[in-house]
Amino acid sequence: MITRRQWSRQFCFCFKCGYTSLFGDNLETHEIANGPVRQKALKEPATWLRLCNGFANNCHDAVQGKLEWPVFRQLALKKMYDPEHYDRVKVNLLRGREPDAITEKEVDEWVRRMEKD
Repeated sequence: MITRRQWSRQFCFCFKCGYTSLFGDNLETHEIANGPVRQKALKEPATWLRLCNGFANNCHDAVQGKLEWPVFRQLALKKMYDPEHYDRVKVNLLRGREPDAITEKEVDEWVRRMEKD
């Protein structure tokens, strides 16, 4: 299984705004599943997003706002930029939800919306 550090080194850009850093500075790894399941999420690549942390747009803080960035929207970023580790069902189960609590249709709707922007 890939480690968090190995995974983060694969991505030198912010999944949300596209900010690029050749050395990974000003980028952080965000967990889609957090709160009481954060410790499990720290070890699960399906929950990880690469986001800038303030130098550019501070996307890490922005994505933590669940009203504007609900889990299905975060999963859309995952599907777009890290399809190898995208696993909606695994994220649902890790969060203590039913396998289809968030559906592929919901994720795909956000993928379409973000591709238009």
